[in-house]
Amino acid sequence: MENNNHISQLFEKYLNNNCTKQELDELLQHFELSGNDELLKSLIESAMHTPFDPQAYEAEIKEVDQLVHQQLFEKVVQKPKVRYLKQAAYAAAAAVLLFFLLFMFKQRESNEQAISQQPTQQDIQPGQEKAILTLANGKQIELDEKHGIQTANGQISYQNGSAITQGEELQEVVLTTPLAAQYKAILPDGTAAWLNAGSSIRYPTKFTGNKRSVYITGEVYFEVAKNPSKPFFVYCDQQVLQVLGTHFNINSYGDQQAQVITTLAEGSLRVTNNSTNASRLVSPGQQASLSKNKQITLKTVNLEEVLAWKEGMFIINDQPLSHYARHIERWYDVKVDVNQVGDIRLSTIIPRNATLSQVLAAIELQTGVSFKIEGRRITARK
Repeated sequence: MENNNHISQLFEKYLNNNCTKQELDELLQHFELSGNDELLKSLIESAMHTPFDPQAYEAEIKEVDQLVHQQLFEKVVQKPKVRYLKQAAYAAAAAVLLFFLLFMFKQRESNEQAISQQPTQQDIQPGQEKAILTLANGKQIELDEKHGIQTANGQISYQNGSAITQGEELQEVVLTTPLAAQYKAILPDGTAAWLNAGSSIRYPTKFTGNKRSVYITGEVYFEVAKNPSKPFFVYCDQQVLQVLGTHFNINSYGDQQAQVITTLAEGSLRVTNNSTNASRLVSPGQQASLSKNKQITLKTVNLEEVLAWKEGMFIINDQPLSHYARHIERWYDVKVDVNQVGDIRLSTIIPRNATLSQVLAAIELQTGVSFKIEGRRITARK
């Protein structure tokens, strides 16, 4: 009974957007266990002030659950089994809580307290797997094969083997993801790079000389192929990374307090400021931030939160709404005006393949902020 009271308190804090990361973890793990359905049902009924019959909403629950899991299980990425299973369980519980939010949103809608938007307006879909490949001669090729591209022996092809370029000529190419898009590329040395929306990577079709160099903008996650005799360098605005073989994420959007944010998942790397030559060695689980005044600072972070975008999820933990608004803008290709509500804190887990209306509904019920949709402009208001 004491534990049930504790979980009830956490659930109330979750609905009021007051959960810490540790409390949210505890809540998700509790609801993931079998035998807790009745407590869950009673908590919903208490929050809704109305009886709740899960069977009556079986189709909606299944739809949201599939929404959460679709991208997670479609990934053909090698990862430790324990971590993969942990993410799967986490996502399953997240689907349950996300459904509660959407369910309560429907109830509010019936009481004329829904998000303000035109009922006939078509919903905005999430980003897709697509990119543009620019060759050295300026020719641009639109890519839409969802499994990405690979480069070997100077030739570029889709990962299913279909050729994109012919010949073995050495050239420098640029892979660009527009807004509302993401893409994966295997570089000539076997290094894998995942590009988030509004990002780019410039690289040669063959790595020659005594080092491997690429240039990026936006956000890219790397799994670098090991080659101690030929170190791997990543260049971006005001910063260069040197690695031998490691997994890391680099965010150079520049729309946060830091100009460039580098997060190390495994291995080791060195971050160097181009203008001052100051450098820091980064360890797994650490994040290096290059500030706009050229200072490099290190801190320990939650890797699952930082890397969630690559696994098809948004994990927002006590972040201001203005921060998450930038994610929404890039992933849905919209403009979000948060006005005076940008400082409101948000903690939520939402799949990246949710539609825009589903995302806004979840935010409204977490924060009380409502949204007006006019074309591709979103205006937030309290």
